[in-house]
Amino acid sequence: MEPNTMLAYVTAARGLYMKNKSSIEAFATVTLQGKGSLRSRCETDHTQTEGDCRWDECFEYKLSDKFNAVVVSVYAKAKIGSGDVIGRHVANWNVHDTDG
Repeated sequence: MEPNTMLAYVTAARGLYMKNKSSIEAFATVTLQGKGSLRSRCETDHTQTEGDCRWDECFEYKLSDKFNAVVVSVYAKAKIGSGDVIGRHVANWNVHDTDG
């Protein structure tokens, strides 16, 4: 693996639901966000579910000091558009120079 590479494993989600729906088509995204409009995004396969999903997918990102957060979002696919957010987690990080 190349230096400064991050692997993000998306394994599963539990307890997914939307009001007045017994089944949804769910998918997850993993987005690296950075300064300004900088971002890198990957999306899992869409899975029909009644509450629990298993994806077992891995995404590879090339890191730089411009990235400052990883955002994992779970969506229910909508008839029009990309989907409705039903879960989201933001993990912020700071890059520190250890050479000084």
